[in-house]
Amino acid sequence: MKGGISNVWFDRVRISNDCPEHLESIDAMCQVLTELIDDEVNSGIKKNRILIASW
Repeated sequence: MKGGISNVWFDRVRISNDCPEHLESIDAMCQVLTELIDDEVNSGIKKNRILIASW
């Protein structure tokens, strides 16, 4: 990753099992995903038809 910005489900300050999760970036990612889902629902898409994936 070499310091590149990324959103992952378990964001950490460094790659190590003993490193705590970086909660601020996880909270920000959750807010973005919530807004995205809300926009889709408000446009008429049912929640059970929404899929979130990463690549």
